Amino acid sequence: MEHQVHKFSTEEIAEWLTQKMASELAISIHQVHPDTPFADYGLNSMAALNITGEMEEWIGTDISATLLWDYPTITSLSEYLSKIEVSFA
Repeated sequence: MEHQVHKFSTEEIAEWLTQKMASELAISIHQVHPDTPFADYGLNSMAALNITGEMEEWIGTDISATLLWDYPTITSLSEYLSKIEVSFA
């Protein structure tokens, strides 16, 4: 059985996160800055769980619920996630 491996780029992830943050917080994507900590946006735990859950579905792998606190900016989180390889059967 052949497995395909997919890796998302830092840019793809940052774009997805920017759009998701803007949507979750009901603000313009132009108001979301990649180096501003998520906490500075007033992101609560419920919103963080929503984003993390949707990110799991999009990337196709389990993601820790605390990831947005471990990597507190779009830049740091995108760089971390871009190193994850997802295998598909």
